[in-house]
This record gives sequence, C-alpha cells and structure tokens, in this order.
Amino acid sequence: SVFLDVQGDQPQLARATLQLYRKAFYQSVEIRKWPLAVGIFTNMLDENFVGEPLLYSQLRKDIAAFKRMHIPAGTPLLDFTRATISCVEAIHSHNYVKALAATYAMERNIESRDTPKRFAADALGLRTKIFSLMHDDRRAVKTMLEGVDLCKSNHIDDGLMHFYVMLNKFYLSRGDSAKAQRYRLDYLELKEKILTENNLQSVSRLEFLYELREANTTVERLTEQKHWQNIITTVIIVFAIIVSLLLVFLFRSYRRAMRTNRILYRNVQDSLRREEGNAKYKGSRLTDNDKEQLAQRIDAVMQNTDEICNSDFNLDRLAELTESNYKEVSQVINEHYGKNFKALLNECRIREACRRLTDADYGHLTIEGVAISVGIKSRSHFNSYFKQVTGMSPSVYQKISKEEEKAD
Repeated sequence: SVFLDVQGDQPQLARATLQLYRKAFYQSVEIRKWPLAVGIFTNMLDENFVGEPLLYSQLRKDIAAFKRMHIPAGTPLLDFTRATISCVEAIHSHNYVKALAATYAMERNIESRDTPKRFAADALGLRTKIFSLMHDDRRAVKTMLEGVDLCKSNHIDDGLMHFYVMLNKFYLSRGDSAKAQRYRLDYLELKEKILTENNLQSVSRLEFLYELREANTTVERLTEQKHWQNIITTVIIVFAIIVSLLLVFLFRSYRRAMRTNRILYRNVQDSLRREEGNAKYKGSRLTDNDKEQLAQRIDAVMQNTDEICNSDFNLDRLAELTESNYKEVSQVINEHYGKNFKALLNECRIREACRRLTDADYGHLTIEGVAISVGIKSRSHFNSYFKQVTGMSPSVYQKISKEEEKAD
C-alpha cells in the first residue's frame, strides 16, 4: 500500500493491494473484529481504488455488503466510513452537492483517539476532487493548499505527496510550468525520503511483487475457467431470460446513449457560446481586479436564496444588487463561471431544491411545490434542470435521501 502511494499509476499493483485488503476485511468480519474490519474498509476507499473505474466496479459489491452488515454502534471510524461511502457513491453518480456535504460529514465523524489529522486529509483530498469535477478551480486550489499545510504540520508524508501530485497536475493543465515544476520537485524529494525510510527499493520487495503478480494471474485464470463452466451448464435453462434481459439492456443503453449525446451537444453549444462571449467582451474595460471583486459580489447574491428563488429574479436585478451593469455582470459570469446567467441561476436554484427536498421544514411540499418555491414554475423545466445538475430526477433523489436516512 505504501509502495502504491509512492509510485502511483500502477494498475496491477493496485489490484493486488485491493485484493489483500478485501481478504483481510472479510476475515475480520468472519471473526467479528469490527474495529479492525471498519479500519480496513476505510483503506479500501482510497483514491487509488475508487478513482479507477474497473476497480470501483468491483468495490461496489463490497460497499453493498458493508452497508448490509449489522456493525455495532460506536465502532471506531464507523460513521466516518459511512460518510466516506456516501461521498464516493455521490461522486460516481455525479451528485457533487451531496458529495461535498459528505466530506464535511466525514470531518465531523473523525474519532479523536486515532490519527484524526490523517482522516481530515482524506476528506480534503475528496473535496479537492469534487471541486475539480465542478470546475471550481479557485476552491480546488485553496483546498489542496489546506491539505499541504495540514500534512506538513502533522508529518503525514503519504498524504502530502498526494497533494503535491494534484497541484503539479493542476498547474500543468493551466500552463503554469514554474509552479508545476516546483511541486514536482517537492514530490520527488518526498518520494526519495519515503523510499529510503521504508526500504521499498530492495530486491526482496521486488521479488515479492513479482510472485504476487504471478499468483494473481493464476487466480484470475482459474476464476475465468470456473465462470465459463457455470455459463455452459446453465445457458440452456436461462436462454429465454437472457434474451429478455438483453432486450431491456439494449433499450436502456439506447436511452442512456441519447441522454449522453444530448449532454455532449449542450456542452458543445455552451463552448461555442463562451467563445462568442469572449469575442464580444474583447473591448471591455474591466481589469482583473474589477472582475474578481464583481465575481465575489455575484457569489454573495447567488447565495441569497430569498433573491434567487424569486421567479422574477433576472440579470437586471443581479446587476442592480451587485452595483454594476447588465453587460459587465454578463461578462464576469461568462468568464468566471464558464456559463451564462440562466445556467448559473438554474444551478443555484437546483442546489437549494436539493436541500429542500430533504429538509423536514419543506416536507409538506410536493416536488412541484419545491420547484415553485425555488422560482421554477414549470415541472418539466424543473425536472430537466435537476437532471442536468445532479444527473438524476428529483423523485429519484428524494427516494435515495429517504433510504439513506433509514440506513443511518
């Protein structure tokens, strides 16, 4: 596991590590060593595993099994682990609002008896990933730097290395080679330190990894052979069922493909509109400082639910509240958020709707009532905006929320 943290991007080593974690986890469950089992499962939710689609598809079965287990209340790290699971699942379902809330729940549920700062670093790492997926560069960088300070002050070398890698990739993607190189050098120095301290470059360790790889290959081959034998034995009996399921799968795949194509089309259109907007604002007299201050005022207004949930709220009203004009507000929204006013307003309203759909104070409202309460009068428009922001319908979101409450 330490070697994987240092090297990174080692799919075969990641599979081997996860396999050992899984074996240790289920053996711990079998002998009812719950603190040990929960601690191991927390390690299984590492970015090296949940960030790889193939490994996460396998890990989902373990997550489902973990959620079904009757683990005693008060087990160390149990609430932290459940919050981490909620965060990971929300990220993979593109529900970034829920994922972000889960990272704060992780911090609230860190037991003080263990190494709390290490788990706080894990929460910051996930929060950085969410901000990156939301294209919120400002908060992503701020969170990464918080992670660096936390890891440095508490000597969490592997966590510090992870944040160095993220900062290096971020600045490379932005074309800032000087800062990217700085964090690259920090990463290499720390890597050398960890390798030396753990003697991970020894021949015996490399031989162990080779033997482990060979053993994994043998297990995978035997598993595949058994899998095909089972298929041949049962294919005649289940043929009709398979055909039916295949038809359902193809139909759903077609619908998913159509939804994906629509999203891609909207992304292309948004990109074209941004390019047109950049050309349109070429003659603007706003300085970078002016834009930053105006963006902060826009943020403050967009967080005021009394304003944005008014169905008459528009760009002119936003310009009035930010003490600016229509054109400058439109320019800053286009350049700072990468979207137009309507898209920004819909996103803010949907985030508030997410909160109200799970808030007991609004429990008497139907979904349509919640839509109207956030300023969206059309149920069909509300459903469309909701899916664009969260990736699911409001009814599905509400259902999952209720299931989560029962599970907790």
